[in-house]
Amino acid sequence: MTIIMTSLFCQAGDVARIAKGLRRWTLSFGLAAAAFGAYAQQPYTDAMTRYPRKLMPHFEPSVENQSAWLDERHVLLSARVLPGWSAAEEDLSRIVVLDTETGTFEDTAYRGELLCYTPERMVIRAHWWVGGSPTDEKNRGNHFAAGKFGGELSPLTWPKRHFLSKATCEHYPYVTRLSDELIFSDAPLRPGHPIIRMRRYFGDEQLDTRGYWLIDAQGRELNYIRSDQGSFPLSGLTTYLPWLDAHIASEAYPRVTQIIGRDGQVTVYRAPRFLIDWAARFIGTGVGFMTRGGMVWEMQPKTGFFRRQGLYLQRPDGEVLRIDDGYALDWTVVSPSGCKMLVRRWEGDASRRILLKEHDSKISYVVIDVCEENTK
Repeated sequence: MTIIMTSLFCQAGDVARIAKGLRRWTLSFGLAAAAFGAYAQQPYTDAMTRYPRKLMPHFEPSVENQSAWLDERHVLLSARVLPGWSAAEEDLSRIVVLDTETGTFEDTAYRGELLCYTPERMVIRAHWWVGGSPTDEKNRGNHFAAGKFGGELSPLTWPKRHFLSKATCEHYPYVTRLSDELIFSDAPLRPGHPIIRMRRYFGDEQLDTRGYWLIDAQGRELNYIRSDQGSFPLSGLTTYLPWLDAHIASEAYPRVTQIIGRDGQVTVYRAPRFLIDWAARFIGTGVGFMTRGGMVWEMQPKTGFFRRQGLYLQRPDGEVLRIDDGYALDWTVVSPSGCKMLVRRWEGDASRRILLKEHDSKISYVVIDVCEENTK
């Protein structure tokens, strides 16, 4: 009887161990199946080689550089390091023209930080000291100049309580009092286009966060736009799209991106659902910008999620393509035709510590052409 009980005990123990092993195997299989399912349902297609791309020679932009396309081939920018030249601490940055076809740089007579460019006007900081309040008289770097590119620039004083519009390269007051009860901020766009008006009520100075008005040059209201845009003023993030004859107002998703037409009509674009989900889960976020090939969304990840970084092209038919897998370091600029993008990118995990000598090998500038007729 004792022998039988011992035998039964051993058999029961074996069964328990087998059952435990089966549960572990089932759990592992379930996790693997879920991972495979998530992979199989990937909401985008990797397409890094689909669109033509051209690597630019290594250079380092200046701290306040705002690169701008002059035409379909040339880009204006300010730099601290160029092939064969490197700025000393108190050297002014060089403002140069990059030929994206040949990968060469042409020096201009301008020195300093390129803060803004339009065909009619450019603004630079003519000093090597950057940062701080642009209206602080004690800030030694507050030497500005403005004028048309190719001509002589004149000294410029940055007015107090004014912002610099990226759409016009002009200064405008943050707020203007319309009456004892109402103050507002007007942000003019390009000539002939609407003016963005954001209202504040003088009593408690509460901003109307539900939206903004579009008015014409005579102050007539064209349209009221309900929006989740939160920046003040909006035109600080608004740039002109020559190929659309419209302006784009961008903020990081899940906020929307808006295209403001000459007639005051607004088209709203939202990031793909998976990017909004990633932002909600603190995986990463980024801004959107319009190209002729569709909306392109940057994905700048938090630490540990670098495999999801890159540029995601949302085509008009709804398909989403990841066309670059680098970390976008600067505001991506689009050429006048809407086809080419100049992208400053970091290869691999930008949060990983590296040796100083590895730095240059990680950063690159590339030009990507997203027009379908130019695909390989």
